[in-house]
Formats: sequence, structure tokens, C-alpha cells
Amino acid sequence: MTIPIVKIIDYKNIKESNEKVETSTNPMSVAVQVQLKSYEAKKGDYQKQYDIKRELIRQHYSHGYDARYIRSLFHFIDLIFQLPESLDKKLSEEITRLEEEYKMPYVTSWERIAKKEGKKEGKLETARELVKRGVDINIIAKATGLTREEIEKLVEVVQ
Repeated sequence: MTIPIVKIIDYKNIKESNEKVETSTNPMSVAVQVQLKSYEAKKGDYQKQYDIKRELIRQHYSHGYDARYIRSLFHFIDLIFQLPESLDKKLSEEITRLEEEYKMPYVTSWERIAKKEGKKEGKLETARELVKRGVDINIIAKATGLTREEIEKLVEVVQ
């Protein structure tokens, strides 16, 4: 069995190899990429290290990896780039923002209204059923979040 040996530093100045590493889904490409990026940041250049960490994490979010994978990646990158607490906190906030950006697509105003109306209709349906079963109006109001007036209207319709 022959195992090829690769020196990561050999990839440093080869543009095509860097592009392949950056677009690869192979988990080892992350290790190579982080190591290559570490050559760019001088020891103590925390802003550069922060920028690299943020970019690597953003890149992997854009590839569609889940938050758990990204957090594992983040822990791995932390071994290579150790930032001061203030930049760690800033990066953590950036990761939270990225999670929202890549996991929570924009919801249009009409979608929000439809969702709200759907919830309201579900509450009304639940209240109708509870009214039919003779449950006290105060209990129904508490359980559904509907007003007493809304429930009284249902009582009139159901009876």
C-alpha cells in the first residue's frame, strides 16, 4: 500500500491548488485551507486572524454546511488562530448573524401576514372545539390567547 505524502506548504503558491482546496467538500481540505491561511497572518496580527476566521466560516456557511459542522470547524480554527477575548466575542456575534442569514431566508410581509392569520385561525378552531366541549371561557382565553369577546362570539355561533 502506498500513501502519498503531501506538504501543505507546497500548496501555498499554487493558485489552482488553492482554488481546489477552497471549493472542495473534502473535510481534509478545511485543514489544508486553515493551515495555508495561517501563513498569511503573522503572529500577533489579531485583526488579520479575525478576518481569516470570519471568511473561512462565512465560506463554509455559503457551501450549505449546517451549524453543527460550522461550530466544529470553528473549534478547529480556534486551535490555529487564538484571538483576544474582544475579537472572539465579535466573531461569535458574526457567526450568529451568519446563522440567521443562511438559515432564515427573508420572509415577505404577505407571508408573515398569512402565517399570523393561520395561527389565529388555528387558535379559533381550538377555541371552537373547546366551546363545543363546554370548557369555561376563561380557561379557553388563557389556553388560546384569544380575548374573551372573541370567544363569546364563538359561543354564539356554536350554540
